[in-house]
Amino acid sequence: MNCGDIILLIHFATDIHCTKIRPALVVSSDNYNARETDRILLPISSNIARACPDDILIKDNENAFKATGLKISSAIRVGKIFTADVSLIKRRIGHLPDKTMDAVRNQIKQVLGLR
Repeated sequence: MNCGDIILLIHFATDIHCTKIRPALVVSSDNYNARETDRILLPISSNIARACPDDILIKDNENAFKATGLKISSAIRVGKIFTADVSLIKRRIGHLPDKTMDAVRNQIKQVLGLR
C-alpha cells in the first residue's frame, strides 16, 4: 500500500468485541511504508452530514471520483489520524487524485500546526 491509496481495513469498535470493514487513506510516505509494518491512515466516512471543517470532501460527481473506489460521496477525517498494522488491511480499493492528496497534505499541516 502506497501513499494516496484508499484501502479497506478491519476496524475494531471501542469495546474491541466487534469489527467492521472501513475505508481509510494511506498518508504515510512510501519510504516509511517500505520499512515499517504499520501504515499511517486517515479514516474515510460516508456520513458527510457530520463533516467538520478539517475534513476533505470527496464528492461522487467529481470527474476523478471513480478512481477512489468509494461508492458514495465521503469525507476524509484529517483530524482523526491513526496507525494500523498491515495485517488489518484487507485490500486496496482505489487511489486519491493528486490534487486531492495535495489538499489532504495541506490540511494535515494545518491540523498539526506545521505551517
